[in-house]
Amino acid sequence: MERKQAAQLIQEQMKILFAFAFSKVRNKEEAEDLCSEIIVQVLNSIKIIKNEEAFYGYMWAVARNVKDLIRN
Repeated sequence: MERKQAAQLIQEQMKILFAFAFSKVRNKEEAEDLCSEIIVQVLNSIKIIKNEEAFYGYMWAVARNVKDLIRN
């Protein structure tokens, strides 16, 4: 998958991604930081996605993992 295509798909999900992050940290600034970290992690590892249909599942798996790392 191309980085530009992934960025577009992430952009389409930003409100949902922010809502997810906010539900985990309950602070706007921390939610913004969590969203940023999720986006960075997804974009840095985008080349491992071979099937574009798997993108959203991958993005949410990263989101759950990043959230767990930040909590600890």
